[in-house]
Amino acid sequence: MSPFSNISETLEWTLAEGEPATAVVPGFEDIEDACRWLTARLPDLRPALQRYGALYLRGLPVATVEDFARIRDVLVPQRTPYREKATPRSSFGNDVYSSTDLPPAQPIRMHNENSYTLTFPGLLMFACLVAPEEGGATPVADCRKVLDLLPADLADRVRAHGWLLRRSYSEHISVSWEKAFATESRQQVEEYCAENLISCRWDGEGNLRTVQRRPGIIRHPESGEEVWFNHLAFWSSWSLDEELRETLVDEFGAEGLPFETGLGDGAPLTREDLRILNAAYEEATVRQVWQQGDVLLVDNVLTAHGRDPFRGDRKIVVAMGNPVELAACRPTVAASAEPGVRHERHRGHSGGRPDDAGRSADPLPPGGRGHPGTYRRPRPRPHPHLRRTRPQNRRVGRAAGCTRDRARDQGGREPAPGRGPRRGAARGVAHGRGLCAA
Repeated sequence: MSPFSNISETLEWTLAEGEPATAVVPGFEDIEDACRWLTARLPDLRPALQRYGALYLRGLPVATVEDFARIRDVLVPQRTPYREKATPRSSFGNDVYSSTDLPPAQPIRMHNENSYTLTFPGLLMFACLVAPEEGGATPVADCRKVLDLLPADLADRVRAHGWLLRRSYSEHISVSWEKAFATESRQQVEEYCAENLISCRWDGEGNLRTVQRRPGIIRHPESGEEVWFNHLAFWSSWSLDEELRETLVDEFGAEGLPFETGLGDGAPLTREDLRILNAAYEEATVRQVWQQGDVLLVDNVLTAHGRDPFRGDRKIVVAMGNPVELAACRPTVAASAEPGVRHERHRGHSGGRPDDAGRSADPLPPGGRGHPGTYRRPRPRPHPHLRRTRPQNRRVGRAAGCTRDRARDQGGREPAPGRGPRRGAARGVAHGRGLCAA
């Protein structure tokens, strides 16, 4: 007799208002039995995921990272590397990560993972190992619905021009280029940018600045459905509160913000545009309260995700897989570096049609000292603005709501002696209010 003879052969999806599609899995005490049962259910899971965009599986015996990895190998067998990193995460090995290490009080806005890369994960898998006392849901939004909710003029502008992402990498705020590209070699970073249609340049302090244009509307590679797919609202500086935005612009300059977005033709995203985008995401968002053992499957093309603030301990792990090439999604705009900047294409890149620009790229070769072309960072120097006192220096502390000590509490680190509290405070606020999320 089959060990599953008394267990339901089908998954029954519950569609409660305001919640994603949820199925209660039969009780398994053994992770191997659960994996075998899930393997048999794969033909049911695939069409359900395409229909709903995100699926909650409740009741699986997932208590450890190892349990999660076993389930991941069944549901998301093909892994995707995490490229162009933009958020603090902990790695637990075996391509399992914390969902984010950002402060609990900080909500994370809706986004599609790695929408700015040429190859991105088609599937995300989350699981709850420790449920928070309050809040902490991973909300999801159907990007088909988001696109339908947007006014035609805004959607048409993005369809025609795509969106532009500007990043400034610095050890003082956000993530350093060494961590983002997993190398200490400038040459390797430049090669990666050339391979992936990213404009890059180095400033006088050795910090990296990049620009890349990507389509904001694509089609699902299997169903052909058109979706809203980008970080346009997520990384807009208008997403910051007004005083913080003014403080950071004063400190780093408009071009020195860690992230900024706009339309692909160079036109800025307005505050009203952002309001419209956030309203569409909000109307399309559903959420489920985490319980220990829950697994959430997300079609990363069809569905955006975020994080609610929370109280208490929370341990949500994530894995990425089923890589999708941008070119397979029939983008309305070819990916490119900033307008007017052209890179020589890699010999293996197939030229011709604009959509070919969305091909994948090989990951960076291993970096580190002793590797050819390795760049050793110079000793950090104080920012020139720190050599003089201005009224804004005091305003940073007020905007942060903190002194030097409290800057650390909000996710930053204590400024080095002689550097002054200004940059450290700004870094702490940025971490605490969303600049470093992804």
